[in-house]
Amino acid sequence: MRDLITKLKYSNCRTSVVFLARTMAALVADHLEEGDLVTWAPTTPQRRRRRGFDQSEVLARAVARLLGLPCRHMLVRRAGPAQSRLPARLRGEGIRFQVSLRGRLVLTSPIKRCFLVDDVVTSGLTASSAARVLAAAGVREVHALAAARARPRGLANSPVRSALVACGSVVESRSQSQAKRPT
Repeated sequence: MRDLITKLKYSNCRTSVVFLARTMAALVADHLEEGDLVTWAPTTPQRRRRRGFDQSEVLARAVARLLGLPCRHMLVRRAGPAQSRLPARLRGEGIRFQVSLRGRLVLTSPIKRCFLVDDVVTSGLTASSAARVLAAAGVREVHALAAARARPRGLANSPVRSALVACGSVVESRSQSQAKRPT
């Protein structure tokens, strides 16, 4: 998985996108409802310019296509340090999202549920930060879908393996009375 994600993220090698998107879409395909949409946790504009694309957007668009859902650019990420190189205690300090101009237009009609796609979940802080912003903007439920989950440090030689595809249940919800179904 590390090689698949690394090649996608840093070399724009998209051969694994269909496989990853199919696997992520299969996790939620039986739980879709009217009004659902897909978005992604964007990288910073500087990283997008340097790479020429956003790997989470590529995955989100593929997942949305497979699910037959709209995929919308809902968030903008402000500049900050790369989370992959920070220790766990410092993660999240540089994650700052805001609703994009396009996202504000989408939010003129209520969105019941949003599937937030990211390439890798390490600490969960990126998804949580994005979910808080989406919830504050009016999205009732945010579900996180990721292509991979990073193995906690110190387990490199352990028989414990990370899941092929990580999928979070509701990361943030405006209505705490709703049942939080794992997806």
